Amino acid sequence: MYRMNKTVVLAATILLFLLHPLSVFSLTEISVTQPARIQQSAVQPGLDVVYYTKFFKRHLRYLPKGKSTQYPSFRGKPITHLNHQFGNDEVFNSGETRGIGMRMTGYLNLTQPGIYEFQALSNDGIVLRMNEQTVVSDPTQHSDNLSDIGRVTVENAGWYPIVLEYFQRKGTAALKLFWKTPDSLEFSPVPEKAYGHIPLS
Repeated sequence: MYRMNKTVVLAATILLFLLHPLSVFSLTEISVTQPARIQQSAVQPGLDVVYYTKFFKRHLRYLPKGKSTQYPSFRGKPITHLNHQFGNDEVFNSGETRGIGMRMTGYLNLTQPGIYEFQALSNDGIVLRMNEQTVVSDPTQHSDNLSDIGRVTVENAGWYPIVLEYFQRKGTAALKLFWKTPDSLEFSPVPEKAYGHIPLS
């Protein structure tokens, strides 16, 4: 695919939303009741990440759960936010532009009870789980695509554990996570301050 400038990328993202009315998307619904019992002072910005190289599969089901001899892995710098249109450039700090899988772990700070909705724009696949429940699932190889919507009913505010898996096989890459909070009428990128992790000792 050809490299696109930022104006074209922004226009394409807006067009995806316009061409996909909400009625087109399926809806996954889950409920979460109790946030993680962690000390606020222990939480650091961003998500912890493990990269898997030489990952040219077409589905996230093949992403290893731990160390792998088939897909060499390493831990990278925390991912501070998910609002990236990589094009043909390096995917985060992986050192790679293709054949890279990722597993990000940490917490999302849901600051008020109520209904949250999540949607991802990705290229290639993504799966987001919260409290071990699937919120967003678009796990196969594809060009820029908006996922179905995940609706989360939150009973208590706090930091909720998440696992986000993503892969970039070949060509261009993108990963953006949007949410609609209880007091919002529109989707917007999840802000940096909402992501956190506890560093491994």
